Amino acid sequence: MKTVRTFVTGERVRVSVPDARALPAAVTNAVLTWRRLEVEVNAADTRARDFFLASTGSRLTGSVHLRTGAVLRHGALGGRAAQGRVFNLDVGRHHLFGSTGGRVALSDLAAIAGRLTLRPGEQGASVALGAGLAWAGRRPSAIAQVVDLDGGQGFLLDIRRARPAAAGGSGAPVAGGRLSRSGAAERAPYLVLDTARAVAYGIPRPGTSLDVVADVMSRVLVEAV
Repeated sequence: MKTVRTFVTGERVRVSVPDARALPAAVTNAVLTWRRLEVEVNAADTRARDFFLASTGSRLTGSVHLRTGAVLRHGALGGRAAQGRVFNLDVGRHHLFGSTGGRVALSDLAAIAGRLTLRPGEQGASVALGAGLAWAGRRPSAIAQVVDLDGGQGFLLDIRRARPAAAGGSGAPVAGGRLSRSGAAERAPYLVLDTARAVAYGIPRPGTSLDVVADVMSRVLVEAV
């Protein structure tokens, strides 16, 4: 099975998982900076946005109409404004959403949102940054793609814009690059696929063995579009 996914930063990748039964809608995220403040932003469909709000115990209770024409919806993180804020911007049939720390005032959040150019797309929403904004270099943008396999098994494929694979690097050569396993000291073992453009982590869901994920990931391709 193949699909094209868009990083929130705008780059696109083609993901090929021949053994997948389904590749549900993904969530992509990155961290942007403005005046020494950091805001993590996620782009996904309504279901993922609503799950995020429910899991943080938050509701969108207010709105700010921006000069760009977009509407910034916001609310207290976990019901406590001192803890931070949650926010949402509609981008076509997708959403840009996330949370901030308590140091980020609503006026700051509105200023940041007003400097974003929202770009809807069939493969996911993305944004272009305006003056004063930058993507945080220490946190590469990522795509969280669930991979459903037969028999109720599956894993999370966490694709990150990170280091390119070095020729002759560690790991066994496979179709998509080099595949290796996490160290023995890891409490939750995972697979690492180094590709020419990104690094992808395979994290088994409960009930799925690491060997099953390793076999599937030996045939996974992640390619720039």
